[in-house]
Parts: sequence; structure tokens; C-alpha cells
Amino acid sequence: MTLVLTALLLSNLSVSASDSEVGVVWMPDGSAEAQVQTLRTMADHQIRHVRVLDWPHAEALQAATTLQIQLYVDLHAPPDPNDDRLTHPAVRGAGWAGPLTAQGCTTWMQVRTQLPADRLRYVVAPISPTGAACQFDDATTVLADVRLMDRPFARWYQWRQAHDGPVGLAALGTARTGSGPEGWRVPRSAAAQARTLERLLTEVHTRNVPLTFTAAWTSASNWGPLHFHLTERDSLLPPGQVVAAATTHAPRPFVWPPGPTTTSSSGLPIGTTAAVWLLLGGTAAAFFYLPPVRRTVLRYLFAHAFYRDAMRTGRDATPLTCTVLLTLMGGALWVGGYAVLAESAWLRPTLLAVEGLPPPLQSVANAAWTTPVRTAGLVTGGLIGGLLIWASGVALALRAAGTSLSWSQTFVLGLVPWWGTLLWMLAAITPLSALRPHIPLVLLGMALVASMWTALRTAHDVFYTARAPLVLALGAALFAPGSLLLILLVSVGYATEVPVQWISTLLWHA
Repeated sequence: MTLVLTALLLSNLSVSASDSEVGVVWMPDGSAEAQVQTLRTMADHQIRHVRVLDWPHAEALQAATTLQIQLYVDLHAPPDPNDDRLTHPAVRGAGWAGPLTAQGCTTWMQVRTQLPADRLRYVVAPISPTGAACQFDDATTVLADVRLMDRPFARWYQWRQAHDGPVGLAALGTARTGSGPEGWRVPRSAAAQARTLERLLTEVHTRNVPLTFTAAWTSASNWGPLHFHLTERDSLLPPGQVVAAATTHAPRPFVWPPGPTTTSSSGLPIGTTAAVWLLLGGTAAAFFYLPPVRRTVLRYLFAHAFYRDAMRTGRDATPLTCTVLLTLMGGALWVGGYAVLAESAWLRPTLLAVEGLPPPLQSVANAAWTTPVRTAGLVTGGLIGGLLIWASGVALALRAAGTSLSWSQTFVLGLVPWWGTLLWMLAAITPLSALRPHIPLVLLGMALVASMWTALRTAHDVFYTARAPLVLALGAALFAPGSLLLILLVSVGYATEVPVQWISTLLWHA
């Protein structure tokens, strides 16, 4: 009898209402009718607080009023003074969701003065307090974006200590893959996502977080391979069931199937593993059975003067040497690039940095990270094609300048500086990425720096090996594939006005 009473008491305590308000993040896309239907689905599941990433249709605003759903509208620019939507009965609050740089803070002050006094005023903060250039008054609510964080409430406490006003959560939750086995023991599955939300939302009510939004209601908020959405065709998925049960109190434990216990998110696909072993075996075979390849690489690393002399005479710059080195280095770049892209997609700094890009670049980044194998293959193919064209152009220029370097000699001069791709590939596939989550981003940055280094190193070797004119060597550096890749990235960033300062802040203070 005592056990029964205790269980009933605990059951009542677990569903007792708290001071926390839990809602969802919603990107209102589609027609007005589709948005109204989405709001009806939310109301059916007791979702009363919705943070919208853009203005919905007028019909959706009216439907929210009828359904007693309170909207919190993200603003990315000062509103029009004649825009009466801010005073709409459905809009409980509005806030700044733009950069928290010095320029962004100036814009926020303009937005702040135009917000109605009777509406909740908030700021979305995806970074730590030390990275923000703004100081907020105590009438402003700071909403911390804590998606993909292992310890989201540590960030919440940081903002509570730094801000005198209310602090809530702008986006809470983790992501899952779109396919694969299911079960709460299976990493990156829907059941595992639901179990994580159970724990996080229980803490929300235990800690009395005043306002929390869970990411996200529809698939419009997905990015790359990361699936955040709680519903599919107006039906609640397991994570959505947890959120619907936690709008006013801590959710009761759900019973999810455990799933297979041998599934691991850190294991490489079979095809990638096979490619790695083929590359390692091919490298070993080339060193043992192909003396020209072995001599070329060892001279480049440990006796560079002898390397340049060998390239000048053409002793080891044979077609076989070119083919083997190109196959090994190209394969390593492809496999390593795939591993870096696939792992970095699940990192919070990557997610925030991509969201900070202009919309056209967001679409490109989304496509790139959604299909990492194809993206890595396209980049590798582009670099190889650029190297072939570069070698042809430099060989013709050298011949016109009166030197005797052949195409194969020039090609090897441009290819061997990429020897580090093999080590880069090994670093990308090692379990270290599971111990240090930022290693994929570090490797991505190293690849960009190495692109410029290989261009300069190649130009240096061309200058001293072929005794080429300085202008020709500088041209070889400028038109090397690594240089062209960096020039392309900088040009696109400049043309699309990428907020470099904000992107850097997101990467550093995420």
C-alpha cells in the first residue's frame, strides 16, 4: 500500500505545472492554407508558444489568434514603422535574430526603439556572452540558441550571470539522420533524439527556464544531413510527442524500443573503409616496388636540392610516377574530404556558421554537406583537372622561355607538394574526431591553408628547378589550383557580402 501511494505521489509531482513555457521553432513556408493547417496541428497538440523565423501569411496570423497560439517573431532588420503586424493580437513578442557584432548591435538598438512597449522584447543569442558586442537592458529577454550542445544549461547559466533580465532558450534539441536503424540506443536516431528531449525538457521545468523553444516543427529547419523536425505530414514523430507532452510540465517517461546495441555513429561506411585500406596498401606497394616514386617523395622531404636536380634532368618524372602519385594523392583527398565533410556537418559551429551566410550560399552549403561523397569528388576532380591544365600551361611557358622541362617534369613539380593529403586523410578518419569535436573544422581550415602553401612551394620549385624568370614563377603560383580555389572562395564571399566578422564570432564562441 505504501509503495502504491508513493508511486501516485511521484506521478502527481511529475505532471505538476511549472513556471516554464515550452514551445517550438517554426519556419512558416508554403501557402497560407498550409500555414493555417500547421497552426491547427500545433493547437491540437497543446502547442501555445511558437517562435517564427519569418512573418507568416496574414491568414496564419488570424488563425493563431483564433487558436490562442502566441507568436514570437524573429526580426533581421528594423521593421517598417507603418507595419501594424507587430501589434497583431497573435504576436506576443518580437526580437532581434541578427548578428551580435558592433554593427548588429547598432541595428538592434534601432529595432528596440520600434518595438511596441506591451510586447515581449527578446534577442536570440547563438554565442556565449563573451562573444556578444551588445549590452542588454533588464527589460530584454535573452534567448540562448543551444542546439547540438552537450551541456546546454551551462550556456543558459552563463547568460544568467551576464544578463540582469530574463534568460530563456531560443532553440533546444539535437538532430538525427533521415534513415537508418531506430532505437533509443542508436545514435542519431529519432528515438535517441526523443530520449534526449525527455531529459532536456525535464531539466527545463526543474530549473524553471521561463521560455523555451524546441527545434523545430517542420523540415524547413533541417540542414544538410541534420534532421530537427518534430512532425511529418502533420503527424507527430517521437521527438514531437515528447515536446507535446512537455508544454506545461515535465514529460512522463516514454517507452521507446532500444534498437540494436552494436550501432555506432563513429564507424566509417564499408566503402570508405575499403578505400582507405586500398590507398594505404597502394602507398606501401609504391614505396616497395616502384623506386622512382620512393626516390621522388623521399628526396622532396629530406633532400630537396637533390629533388630539384632530379626533376631538372627528368630521371624519375616518368608517366608511371605521375600516374601513381596522382592516384594516391587524389584518392586521399577524396576520402579525407568526404570524412571531414561528413563529420563537420554534425558540429554546432558549422551549423551556426552556415546559418550566418547569405541565403544563396546557404543553399550551396546545404547541398554540399548533404552529399559529402559527391562534394569531395567534385572538389578533387576540379583540383586534378586544374593541375593538368596548369602543368600544360606552365610547360608551354617554360618552353617559350627557353627551358627544357617536359610536361611530366612540370606535372610532378605541381603534384608532389600535395603529399600531405595522405596524412590529412589519416587524421580525418581517426577516432580523434570523437574525442575532439572540432578536429574536422581544424582539418578543413588546414586544407585551405595548405592550398596556398602548395602553390607557393610549387612556384619556388619551378623557379629554382627550371631557372625560370621570376614573372613566370609568380604566374605559376597565381594560377596554381590551390590559389585559384582560394581566389574563388574570396571572390564569392565578397560578391555575396559574407559577414566575415560574424562568421568568425560564431565559429569561435559557438
